[in-house]
Amino acid sequence: MKTFPDSKRKGFTDEFAKRIADDMLTGQAIFIRVKTMIKKVLSSSIPLDNAAEPIKHVLADCGLGSPDNITNEPAYSLTEFEQEFSKLTVEQQQQILSKLKKIMTEVQ
Repeated sequence: MKTFPDSKRKGFTDEFAKRIADDMLTGQAIFIRVKTMIKKVLSSSIPLDNAAEPIKHVLADCGLGSPDNITNEPAYSLTEFEQEFSKLTVEQQQQILSKLKKIMTEVQ
C-alpha cells in the first residue's frame, strides 16, 4: 500500500483496486492483517454476507461504477491540480474557482 503524503497512518492502493473489488464482490469474507508502526500485528476477518450492494454503492459513489470500470490509472491528485493551477494566470484561476464553486453547490 501507499501512504498519503500528509500521514504515515493512512494508506491506499490503486494497483490492485479492480482485483480487490472483484474479490470482495465474489468472496465470503475478507481477511485483513496490518503491521502497526510499533510492529504490533493486528488481524481480522470480515464476513461479506449481503455486502454486494453496499460495495457496489461505494464504488458508484467513488465514480468507479462497477468493478469492471476500475482502472489501474491513478486519479488526478490534488498535488497535480495545485501544480497545474499555479501555472495559470490570475484571471484563469478565478474562472476555474468560480466553475468549481458552481460544481460544488450543485453536488450538495
